[in-house]
Formats: sequence, structure tokens, C-alpha cells
Amino acid sequence: MNKYQITFLLFSTLIVAAVSGCTTYGPDFGAEKIEYFSGDYEADNNTTLAVNNINGQIEIDSWDGDKVELEAIKRTNYGEDELEKVHIIVNEIDDVLKVETKYPPIENVRVSVDMKIKVPENVTVDIIETTNGNIVISDTKGNTTAITTNGAVTITNVEGYITARSSNGALDIQRTTGINDLKTTNGKIEAQILDIKNDLDIRCTNGAVIIHIDPSLDAEIEVETTNGQISMNEVELVVTKLESTHVEGILGEGGSKISIKTTNGNVNLNKLIV
Repeated sequence: MNKYQITFLLFSTLIVAAVSGCTTYGPDFGAEKIEYFSGDYEADNNTTLAVNNINGQIEIDSWDGDKVELEAIKRTNYGEDELEKVHIIVNEIDDVLKVETKYPPIENVRVSVDMKIKVPENVTVDIIETTNGNIVISDTKGNTTAITTNGAVTITNVEGYITARSSNGALDIQRTTGINDLKTTNGKIEAQILDIKNDLDIRCTNGAVIIHIDPSLDAEIEVETTNGQISMNEVELVVTKLESTHVEGILGEGGSKISIKTTNGNVNLNKLIV
């Protein structure tokens, strides 16, 4: 076998090993280990929920129970000792029920934690954060802030004003009282705007923006894209500036400003049909 054949076979073997995952995680990588965590916590009309996760998904939904119910799964491929390094802490201070994951401050711990939380309808959902994972919130109340670094944010049917941010993921906000702020770097933004309290910024770097806006809303509108197109569907806008990539106008009587901008992607502004 000549040198070229040996080199080619070695290169092919490395590709197969990389695809199969055998060399990606190092010699300690093994079978997945799982640890379950569950708990329920007293709640009343004054209870506010806050969640701070480090590495994993967060799902929050309402239910007809009278307690906050938490179910979490810790996962790792590096043995049970690795699982024991991560702790789920739940504290209630001044009516704030805070759920958080605690990792060692220096060590690189290879554990993910996925959470599912059910809240009574009278509980306010406040600040929900994770680093690597999606955030899904539905059928709750409260002026909610949802922040993730690598993951999508999906919020549906919430009685409150929403702030949603992701560094790397889509934002999908439907059937909420209103919107405060929406920002992502890589991912599509799709949202319904029924109301705003102040000026609203919707920002995206790489992705389309699709907005459905209540026609009865009074606001100033600015829509801009660098590499893309702008389209409007049945939005009765008094246009004050019209360019292919930059549109400004007044909706209703005008008022607070809604600024919608993306760098790479189309912007679609549509009349919300309710």
C-alpha cells in the first residue's frame, strides 16, 4: 500500500471517528447518567417565580394546582460523580420563589439540567434565564423577561408585557398583553404586538422579522433592513419615509416608537387579525 493510500485511509478513519462522536468528548466520555429532581412549593397571590439555569431548557406552564411544581433532570456522559457537582437550589425570599442551578465556580462541569415548572394561575412569572437551552412559557401571567444565550424563546398566551433576548436562537411571541423588547443575533423573530408601554426595539442581526400588529394601536413605526426586503400587509400606515430598505410612518394617532431592524433578512409587517 503506497503512502497516498495510507494517508487517505487515516483521514477517512478520522472523519468517521469525528462523526460518530468517539473522539469529540475525550477518554472519560461514556454512557449517559441521569438524576431526577422534583419538588412542590407553597404559592399564593403574591408569589413571583424567578429561574436561573446554567445549561439546559426551561419550560413553564400553568396548571390548576395550588403549588409550584418543579421537575428537573440532570444529565451527563461523564459519570455519576459529575452529576453530584451540580445542585438545584430553591429558595423563597420576600414572596420571590427562586429556582437556580449551582455549579462549582472554577471547574468545567459537564452537566445539563432541563426543568419543567408548573405554576398556579395566580403566580407571577418574572425573570427566566438560561445559558444553553430553549425557554418555553405558556398560559402564565406577569411582565416576563426571558433570556438565553444559545436557544430559542417561545412565549404564548401570557397576561403581561414581554422582554425576550437570545444570542443565538429564534424568538416567537404570541398572544401576550404587549411587548417591551425583543432582541436576537442569529434567528428569526416572529411576534404579535397588541400593546406597548414605551418605545419598543425589535432587533435581529441574521434572520427575518415577522410582526403582526394590532391596527388600533397608536405608534410611530420605523422598519429597516440592510440586506433584505420590507413588505406590509394591510397595515394602514401614514408613510413619512419610503425606501426599499427603510420605511417610517405613523400608525393611528402616533405615540411611542416601534423600531424594527434586521441586518440580514426580510421584514414583514402585517395587520393583526384578532
